[in-house]
Amino acid sequence: MNTLVLLLICIAILACGYIFYGRWLCKQWGVGENDEPTPAHTLEDGVDYVPAKAPVLMGHHFSSIAGAGPITGPIGAAIFGWVPVVLWVLVGGIFFGGVHDFGASPMLTGRGSYLASVAANFLFRKIGRRWRVTLDDEVIEDTFALVSMCNGRYYGGGSTPVPEARMTDGVLHTVLVKNVSKARFATLFGGYSAGDYKKLPQDIIRVSTAKVVRIEALEGDLTTCLDGESLHSQCVTLKLADKKVNFFAPKGCDPDATAR
Repeated sequence: MNTLVLLLICIAILACGYIFYGRWLCKQWGVGENDEPTPAHTLEDGVDYVPAKAPVLMGHHFSSIAGAGPITGPIGAAIFGWVPVVLWVLVGGIFFGGVHDFGASPMLTGRGSYLASVAANFLFRKIGRRWRVTLDDEVIEDTFALVSMCNGRYYGGGSTPVPEARMTDGVLHTVLVKNVSKARFATLFGGYSAGDYKKLPQDIIRVSTAKVVRIEALEGDLTTCLDGESLHSQCVTLKLADKKVNFFAPKGCDPDATAR
């Protein structure tokens, strides 16, 4: 194949990835062009946080993702041939390097950063484990992509899986998401995070209430995420403990307030 033709094809594919896949990621992660100041402006100190012009940032990102290309490219081509290397540049650049750099971008703050990290975990790791979930006296055995317990309205990044959940309602709202393909999970996650579970396919997502929730791994192990901490085990039990924690707050403060 003529080198110039190959170059033009690669540029066209990268441009399509930037325009269409990048736009889809922005929609899924809830980010986009806005006037919200980045940490470079809000935390400017002249050392670690310094505002920069767009061409400078482009140079940094380009050198980060393409800096090793002149070294690893020829070596990979000599070992595997030019076709695998070109595919790696296109597929890896769009779906791996580009997503990673975008997910680590300062423009992703709060909700966007949280959704990006979750999406990356589910994109690059196996999903779908067979678990036994016990909701009080009901026992469910199935292959799940995610089981989430909600004892309040807001979670990581401002997600609201179950908007009606409250700290004082005396139950754990449990969201059970059956195993689906990664592409299907990506399309559902935005609605799950926004609390639109009632609009999602009921044969895939179910919300139940219970006072005691027990999850047992029937294959592999469980990864339990608690406020940013990840724990690995074969079984986990969550239950409400009545009046075991007291909160001290200014008069009029409501733990069930819905303000973001």
